[in-house]
Amino acid sequence: MALLATSIILHALGAPAPTPVLQPEFLYNGIGRSFPIVVNGSRNGTRTLRIVKPETEELVAEVSVGRGKQDLAKLFPSLWKAKKPEVLFAQLMVDG
Repeated sequence: MALLATSIILHALGAPAPTPVLQPEFLYNGIGRSFPIVVNGSRNGTRTLRIVKPETEELVAEVSVGRGKQDLAKLFPSLWKAKKPEVLFAQLMVDG
């Protein structure tokens, strides 16, 4: 709630909205197709993109990435091979 209130106040003051660190290019992505995202952020260091289960934070997979455009389907081909669909979170970790 505090983040929403801060965003509303900054918008009202004319400040630019913060850029998401992981930004999908499309709202919807078809199964078996590319899944383009943009990795943003100003911190230097090693970037690791993790796929985790939201309810348990269990690590499903992880891979090192750089800044800029990435394709989740190429980074994590197992996303489209799962026999049972489930909700997973993408989380960017920066070491440095």
